[in-house]
Amino acid sequence: MTTIAVKDGIMACDSQEGIHSDGGGDRAYYKCSKIYPIYDETGNEVLYLIGCSGDSDGAPLFIEWFTEFYETEFCDKQILKRMYEFDTDALILHADGTIETGSSYGIIHECNEDFYAVGSGTKCALAAMYLGKSAEEAVEVSKKIDPHTGGKVQVFSI
Repeated sequence: MTTIAVKDGIMACDSQEGIHSDGGGDRAYYKCSKIYPIYDETGNEVLYLIGCSGDSDGAPLFIEWFTEFYETEFCDKQILKRMYEFDTDALILHADGTIETGSSYGIIHECNEDFYAVGSGTKCALAAMYLGKSAEEAVEVSKKIDPHTGGKVQVFSI
């Protein structure tokens, strides 16, 4: 999985991606991007950041669903059907500072906290942020405890 944390307009994540192969066992790669900036029509202003944890193949589907269909009355049922096949959780940071969580089940919840985290290192990251650490520091703490969090920490601001 991963750890994605958000606090004070900053979203941070690790860069580890685990690949499982029945023929070759488990492998970890450390160049995975998990945070996606979504820009306005001009391409100049970031509207929100979406960080996806879990099955990385589900991230593009979640982003497509959220950016094109979430706030409309119409939703492509095929996208939802394909999203259900993946175990993807998302953390969404809006330009106004609002934090939301989302899932591959097409469910979005607003977070009423000043910070939040998703992924396998969630508990580590939340504990670190409750103790005053930044989002970046929270992911660093998670790397020391959670075996599914690793690599360089990537940091994005809105």
